[in-house]
Amino acid sequence: MKEAIRNWISRFNVTSSATQLEDSHIRKTNPLHDGGVFLNFSLSASGYRALEIPENQIPSEKAFLDGLKTRTDITEDNLGVWEPEFLEQIDALIIVADSHISIATSEKNRIIREISEFAIIVFVQKGKILRNASGIGIEHFGYADGVSQPNFLTNDDSPASQWDDNGALLKTLLVPESNQVDIETFGSYFVFRKLEQNVKKFKEKETELSMQFNMSSDEDYGILNRRGKSNKELAGAKIVGRFEDGTAVTNHSDEFGITREDQLENDFDYRDDTQGLKCPFHAHIRITNPRQDVSNDFAKSVRLTRRGIPYNDIGRDEHDLESDQPEDGVGLLFMCYQSSIERQFEFIQQAWANHGEIGPGNFVGQDAIIGQGPNATIKSLPGQWNTDDDRQNVPTEFRDFVTMKGGEYFFTPSIGFLRGL
Repeated sequence: MKEAIRNWISRFNVTSSATQLEDSHIRKTNPLHDGGVFLNFSLSASGYRALEIPENQIPSEKAFLDGLKTRTDITEDNLGVWEPEFLEQIDALIIVADSHISIATSEKNRIIREISEFAIIVFVQKGKILRNASGIGIEHFGYADGVSQPNFLTNDDSPASQWDDNGALLKTLLVPESNQVDIETFGSYFVFRKLEQNVKKFKEKETELSMQFNMSSDEDYGILNRRGKSNKELAGAKIVGRFEDGTAVTNHSDEFGITREDQLENDFDYRDDTQGLKCPFHAHIRITNPRQDVSNDFAKSVRLTRRGIPYNDIGRDEHDLESDQPEDGVGLLFMCYQSSIERQFEFIQQAWANHGEIGPGNFVGQDAIIGQGPNATIKSLPGQWNTDDDRQNVPTEFRDFVTMKGGEYFFTPSIGFLRGL
């Protein structure tokens, strides 16, 4: 049986990083380019052992070897609310993606038929990209998602004036593999987390927060923009760090009116907002990537390359984010690559998102989007954009909109390693 498993894995047609890079270059000039089916294969620590891989060839980081379920003292996840399938032993993760649902489904069914001869399918999780009216990817709360990604390979075509997000590939993403071949091969640690979103609760609290800053009718509420006019979208933007269309709140007090992905801003570093009067320190995009709030070298050393794919388990293909606000059954499949789970993902989740500690002893408040566990730090928002006049406290209950439903730590090995099985 073990040999059958190893043989199947060795023949699995993983999509190479070279192919992905080539496809991304083609899409810059041909947005309709379809690179075809994407296939990815990752192993957990138990998966390596099930394949009887020698211990000296198993990725050695303690977090990976322990597994996500044993790291709740760091992540502060509540295993009591996990979906039961994720509490089982998970040895491997296969990702199938395609721009055509029918093709992805066909590939998924083919893989299940083949591996059912020697493996138990623990869980099949579907995901589908959500887009707003402009075609920009969003999550279920309605905000543009996945805007800021590190550039690992070469300098960006457009030079950065504030935030240079070019990183060191080997330091932040890749891990040398131990193997029995002469060539040098690399893999990467992979984190998978299923995050359920309570859309109704978030939208209700977002509205209450706006009304708190400007006591008026339901039709006219919100904290004030730079012109002193009520702006009902600004409170949510200060919590997230961007308006729903992706406009960075550190640069604008109103939505810029973004209609194309190339209008999304990432070249900023909060140098013009050192007191957090435009974008609070606890805003989601600031606390998880504080840029110059910490040293540049440190900020870049913990950077993740991540992807969030929305999921919808409630039996409807789509839902209207304005009128249909689910309380459960929808959310985000969070996935990230890094060279160290402990130094990157777990540090960001524990120190920054959960504890809100940007620098030793500097507690700014928990991330209201992905923060887990208790946090007593009082968060505050300025009553008006870029002024500390009439500063008011954000209600401490503005949290608990996202519930971790399960996941695991994996390692994505090189194609060479897989072929060698």
